[in-house]
Amino acid sequence: MNKLLFLILYSLVYVSHALPARMHTHAVNLTPEEGGAQLEVLLQLMQSNVCKNDSLALAYYHQLTHSPFFADSKLVKFKTFQSYGDLKYCAGDLDSSIFYYREAATIGLKNNLYNEVGQVLSKLGNFFQSAGNFDSSSFYFNKGLSVAIDAKDSLSMGSIYVGLGTLQQHAGQIDSALAIYFKALDIAERIDDKPLMITAQLNISTIYYDHQPQNLKISDFEAMLEVARSIGDQKREISILEWLGYLKADSGQYDAGLMNFEEGIAVNRLIKDRNREILLMQGISYLYNQAGDYSKSVDTNNDIIDLARQSGYELYLPSLYTRNVSGYLKLKDYEKVVSYAELAIEAGKKSGQVELYYSVYKDLAMAYAKLGNHAQAYEARLEFTRLKDQIYDVQKSRQLAEIQTKYETAKKEAEISALSQRATIQSLEIKQKNIAIVVGVVLIILVALGIYLTLRQRALRVSQMQMELEQRFLRSQLNPHFISNALLAVQNFMLKNQPEIAASYLSKFAKLMRETLENSRKEFILLEDELKMLTNYMDIHKMRMSDRFDYHISVADEIDTESDSIPPMFVQPFVENAIEHGIVNADGKGQIDLTFEKEGEYISIVIQDNGGGLASTDSQSENHTSLSSAIIQERMAIFNKTLKRKIQLVMKEIIDENEEIRGTKVELKVPFR
Repeated sequence: MNKLLFLILYSLVYVSHALPARMHTHAVNLTPEEGGAQLEVLLQLMQSNVCKNDSLALAYYHQLTHSPFFADSKLVKFKTFQSYGDLKYCAGDLDSSIFYYREAATIGLKNNLYNEVGQVLSKLGNFFQSAGNFDSSSFYFNKGLSVAIDAKDSLSMGSIYVGLGTLQQHAGQIDSALAIYFKALDIAERIDDKPLMITAQLNISTIYYDHQPQNLKISDFEAMLEVARSIGDQKREISILEWLGYLKADSGQYDAGLMNFEEGIAVNRLIKDRNREILLMQGISYLYNQAGDYSKSVDTNNDIIDLARQSGYELYLPSLYTRNVSGYLKLKDYEKVVSYAELAIEAGKKSGQVELYYSVYKDLAMAYAKLGNHAQAYEARLEFTRLKDQIYDVQKSRQLAEIQTKYETAKKEAEISALSQRATIQSLEIKQKNIAIVVGVVLIILVALGIYLTLRQRALRVSQMQMELEQRFLRSQLNPHFISNALLAVQNFMLKNQPEIAASYLSKFAKLMRETLENSRKEFILLEDELKMLTNYMDIHKMRMSDRFDYHISVADEIDTESDSIPPMFVQPFVENAIEHGIVNADGKGQIDLTFEKEGEYISIVIQDNGGGLASTDSQSENHTSLSSAIIQERMAIFNKTLKRKIQLVMKEIIDENEEIRGTKVELKVPFR
């Protein structure tokens, strides 16, 4: 303890007065253990002064990097470059910040510091996004997500999801962005991380602001502001104040909105975040514009443009130039309208964000017209119309085209049908004029008979289609019930925190779901596929019930499982009942036996268990009719309407020589193909 105290005092005095050239002289007198402890103290001192006292933080940085122990301490080296990246970020030097964050990321990845490197990769993604370099941003976000998943770092995963959502939003993929933001919010709520919750909620709000503004309430943001202040999170506090400023500006509360923006700027002076400073000043420019003070709006906007250029925040330039175009147009300064329109178009094309600058052409056309350049005004107007059509909702256009195509096709088919009917009538009229009355009567009888047969055939076809639809509907009822029961096992392993068993179980369950969904689409399936599904199903339940039962499947030699097919999903509900209601009351270990044999035109299937019999099943259900059994009864009824060979079902209890119940036996006979 005395040695550590000495090192702390030594570092505090030494870093303030010693020159870098003298640092090495003192450090060589320390043991590696003492040198490592000194590095830890210096790192903490540097981190505590970053963005608060830059000169002192820089002095600690130099002492760290000149220490002979620095190269051997990978974690300290990683955190030192990370903190120096923070220092450069606060100084507004985004390029240098990116450089040192890259150095930190390289060190972290080389030395398997996966628990630490996720946040660094996330910040790199955000930095490149702010600079308008979306390809690099996407690369670092996805790399960070991979590292965070491997390290099971939920916090980094949530932060990266927010960044990826922002990229999707910039690309116009609003639905995808919203889904990713909600994924981040879900992670934040699960790990109870309030800063991440606020970040996710604010990003969700950016989508609502453009598409569902009725979902945004000032009171909700005021509640978030209280949370951010209660945890001392100044960055989120600034972001919420920015939102309150915008919302109040939109509702005409200009003084209150300006107060929120200025309060955010005051807080930002403490953390020196140049990006947030730009965003807050943008808000003030927007507020002045809303209030009709266009001179203040463009003056503020020009200050932001200078700041963005100096700091490397290229991402903001297209929208900043576009706002100046609008402002100078209202001020009737048409020369500046043209000048800033050209800048907006150039910056917008560079970033590939057409939606940020296409409207400039409309204002540019008006400015050219006011300046008497009518040819250029015409060209600008044409370009505005072209780009507007280009970014118009393509999906909606495609849907309209599809609807129109379907409409035209249906119209043509109706015309052909009408022409055909007209031709038939005309043909009959000619024949009626040229053929004798007797032949005419015979014709009428034949036509009537043909119509009758056609209608009868159509009625039979409709009936058959209806029964097929009922079959599919009943199978669609069966699948959710089947999935509901199977998912109980997933919940069980998750609660027991058994990852290996859960992984094996989920693999089997995924395979079972695929088999079930594929089989449920068919009227008949190969017996081989049915057996695979049943085997997988019972294996899953054995895992869920910790091997409380065994099972055996016997298939007679005369059955060809690769060619014989039966209706799907008839056997599974009875196996389910045997597992869920039968063997739970078995004396000792449960046993389920399945036997498949051919009996004439049927395949006989026997499902037998050693449980408590039918009475036990009823008591287990207790006023609740088994949904799967009810569906099976309905399916059997529909099948039996159309099949010559009817499905047969017999359920009975197994009685031993002492008249005691020893289980349940289900005998099912189904036709095969």
